[in-house]
Amino acid sequence: MSYDMDASKFAYEGTAGLGGLTAYTNGDQDDALQNIGGEYTMLLGGAELEGGVNYNIDKEELTPSVSVGFSF
Repeated sequence: MSYDMDASKFAYEGTAGLGGLTAYTNGDQDDALQNIGGEYTMLLGGAELEGGVNYNIDKEELTPSVSVGFSF
């Protein structure tokens, strides 16, 4: 939870994870359910592969994402 003193609003984000899968939801005091989504992370060799999706309930927009990361 967080509180924005300028806007005088409470907001929240809840997450749950199991293995490489993470799901979340967030909103604020005026709109309790704004976004829902999830992502899956796996290690392949020395690289971290991540795929996810976010659904904005208000705008009815689905936003997929894919990323690859690695360290030297």
